[in-house]
Amino acid sequence: MDLVERRRAPRFDVALSGTAITSSNHRCKIEVSNISSSGLQFNVDQFEIPNLFPTISEQNAMQPIQLELAIQLPSEADELRIKCGIVYLQRQSVDKCIVGCRFEEFVGQCNTKLENFILQLSNNDSSKKELLEEAE
Repeated sequence: MDLVERRRAPRFDVALSGTAITSSNHRCKIEVSNISSSGLQFNVDQFEIPNLFPTISEQNAMQPIQLELAIQLPSEADELRIKCGIVYLQRQSVDKCIVGCRFEEFVGQCNTKLENFILQLSNNDSSKKELLEEAE
């Protein structure tokens, strides 16, 4: 069976440090593992899950749990602040989980910074593909 990609925006592998902030102002360290113009995936320690999802059994699937993410881009002095809705949670190992989020609101001019960062990633990705094709 072939898997069909349903995402509208291409994803790019990254390794960006950040912080997840809950509605009760709990903060935990995260590492963003991929990003697109519409969402991202991050890794988080397993022990943080009860803090990030305190009402998971009460949560309506149509009203996802909200988080604010503060993400440090390599080229920016200040961090991106993005309000996200959790799309999925998956256990990755005994002590790590991955969380998928969709972007819901950008704080300040973060959308422009994110667009520029993704454009850089896209240009880098295109250059790598061209180099690989030339090597063949």
